[in-house]
Amino acid sequence: MPRRQTERFRFAKRSVESLRPRVVKDASGKAVSQRWYAYDTAVPGLAVQISESGKKTFYIIRKLNGRPKRFRIGGFGELSVEVARKRATSFNADISTGIDPTGERLAARNEMTIAVAFERYVDSLIKRGCRSMKERRRCFEKYCTSIHRQRLSEITSDCLESLHRRIGRDNGKTMANRVIQMVGAVFHFVSRKDPSAPNPAKAVDLFPERSRDRFLSGDEMRRFMLALEIESDLWKDYFLTLLLTGARRSNVERMAWCDLSIDRGLWRVPGEESKNNEPLIIILSAPVIRILQRRKNTTAGSEWVFPSPVDIAKPIQEPRRAWRRILKSAGIENLRIHDLRRSLGSWLASGGASLPMVGRILGHKTASATMVYARLDLDPVRAALESVTNSMLSLPEPGRQAVDP
Repeated sequence: MPRRQTERFRFAKRSVESLRPRVVKDASGKAVSQRWYAYDTAVPGLAVQISESGKKTFYIIRKLNGRPKRFRIGGFGELSVEVARKRATSFNADISTGIDPTGERLAARNEMTIAVAFERYVDSLIKRGCRSMKERRRCFEKYCTSIHRQRLSEITSDCLESLHRRIGRDNGKTMANRVIQMVGAVFHFVSRKDPSAPNPAKAVDLFPERSRDRFLSGDEMRRFMLALEIESDLWKDYFLTLLLTGARRSNVERMAWCDLSIDRGLWRVPGEESKNNEPLIIILSAPVIRILQRRKNTTAGSEWVFPSPVDIAKPIQEPRRAWRRILKSAGIENLRIHDLRRSLGSWLASGGASLPMVGRILGHKTASATMVYARLDLDPVRAALESVTNSMLSLPEPGRQAVDP
């Protein structure tokens, strides 16, 4: 077959439009269409390919490191001659500094989106033993839809600043901060394999936050206990255990019989379940022990202390509906489930327990407090916990029966 022919002229819209496939004869004498290239005399390397069907496509064709390279710029019609020239000029500038545009394009094509990076981040947490991923997924899917399909290199600090302001305006400043911190954690995860990768979330100025100090007052505690009386044993025992141990919700939900030593009054939270990824020993007061002894007789066949009412092979998962019902019955507003943990700490402190003792009971982990906790004997800690939990349970109004776990 004859060699493909080329032509050189200064590109213009009409001249490119007029180009047609070349018709040549093959070895048998049959006329066939042939693909060929025309080159622009204004920008080195800029060419237009005319295919056998007549389709025209702009390319940049140059030598890089002694080898010819061809990079598709775009179709004629999609791009004007002027835009094709600008892109070709940009590619020529890269080539002059030794940058391979085809390599960059391939890298960009293979670069993962923030959604893919998020899934890999979540998978890594699950492999490390973290289980409560449902809330993180919900948060990402709800608030990060505008950046789901963006590649990591396309996400800038300005992009995240805009996202942060929008969430802060529509969903609250605290939620806006949590979303940016989550996105930052994804970028940090990616940077472990590529330390040079930037983290645009670091440049976002978070909204100032005031630490939450909500806890049950004496009157609210009385109404809360009375509201628990009309609940089923499952929810009554679950929320009482949260309150009387000060344990985190995720730990109580996954409380397993194999982790309990009821005779010794101790609960060992496995490291993969604890917030600090280290085993945590929680002291059980007498009221909590009575709850557990009662539940032992009602949860036969399940490894969980609080099995799901739908499937006893799974732990309890969604207490929000019961929580709203209890708050409505008690006439209490602006109280979160986590505030039960804060309530125990506040009552311990007001009852005279030292801050190290409060930290020991709640399982706080700080560099300065760890040495103090190590020197604490369990007996005074247990005494302080017994005193406060018993006082919590003795608050119902005169004439009403106190909650008796």
